[in-house]
Amino acid sequence: MEDGSASPGRRTLIIVVTAIAVVAALSAGAWGVSAYRTSQIVAEGREHATAVEEARAQTADVAAGYEQLVAQSTELRDAIAPVADLSAQHEGDFEPNAREALVTAFGGLDARVNEPASTTFSLQAPFDADDLEQAFVTKYRAAEPEEREELATAGATAIESLQEAQVTLDEARAALDAATAEAHQSVMALAQTVPAAAESTAAGHPKATAEAAEALRSSAAFEGWDEVPVEQMTERLGELRGLLEGYVGAATQVRESHGAAVAAEERARQAAAAPRSAGSGGGPSSSGGGNSGRPPRICTSNQWTPSGLILTQRLC
Repeated sequence: MEDGSASPGRRTLIIVVTAIAVVAALSAGAWGVSAYRTSQIVAEGREHATAVEEARAQTADVAAGYEQLVAQSTELRDAIAPVADLSAQHEGDFEPNAREALVTAFGGLDARVNEPASTTFSLQAPFDADDLEQAFVTKYRAAEPEEREELATAGATAIESLQEAQVTLDEARAALDAATAEAHQSVMALAQTVPAAAESTAAGHPKATAEAAEALRSSAAFEGWDEVPVEQMTERLGELRGLLEGYVGAATQVRESHGAAVAAEERARQAAAAPRSAGSGGGPSSSGGGNSGRPPRICTSNQWTPSGLILTQRLC
C-alpha cells in the first residue's frame, strides 16, 4: 500500500518535465519578442528608404526640367548669335538702345547657358543600388543598434542634401528662364525699331535715288515680330536674320547712292569753276595783261633822231 508520497524517480521526472515546459514557454516568448522587434526594424528601414527614394525622385525631376531648359536656351542662344553679330557689325543701321540691349541680353543668356548649376548631388545617395529599399533594409536589419542610428542619420543627411540640390536647381532654372525671356524680348524690340532706323537713314542721305530709298523702306517692313512667342523664336530667327541682312544691304545702297550724287555734284562744281579761273587773266593791258601779278618787261633800244642818238624804252 502506497503512502501517497512520490518516489524519488517520479519526483525527478516531474521536475524535468516542468523545467522543459518552462524553458519552452520562455523560448516561445523570447521568439515572439524577437520576431516583433525584427518586424519593427524592417519597417523603420523601409520608412527611411522610402523617404530617401522620394527625395531622390523629386531631385531627378527638377534636374530633368533644368536640363531641358538648358537645351532649349542653348538652341535659342545659337540662333540669336548671328543676329547679335550682325547688329554689332552694322551698328549704324540700328537704333543704339535696341542694339545694345540685344547684345547685353545675348551675353547674359550665353553666360547662363555655359554656367551649369553650382551643385553636385548623387541620385543614388546614400546607397548605390537599383533597389534602394532592399539595400537599405538589408543593411538596417543586419546592423547593431548604434549602426542603425548611423544609417538613419545618413539617410536624413542624404535627404537634406537632395533638397538643397532641388533649391539650387530651381534657382538656376529661374535665372536661365529670365535670361531666355530677356533675350527673346530684345530680339523682338530690335526688329520693331528697324522701320524707324530705316527712315532715319533715308532722311540722313537725301541725295540717294528714290528707288534706293524706297527699297530701304520696303526692306525694313518687319511685320508681326512683336507677336512671336518664345517657343517659336528659335525656328524663326533664321528668317529674321535674312530680313536683317536684306535691310543692311538696302541701307548700304542708300548711303552709296547718296555718296555718288554728292561726288557728282562736286565734280560738276569744279568743272564749272575751271573756265572762270582760266579766263581771269584777259588780254594785254597797261597793267601787264596776261602777266598780271608779275613786273612788266621793259625793252631798251637806241634810235637816231635829228637831235642825235637817243635811248628809247617800251614794253616787251
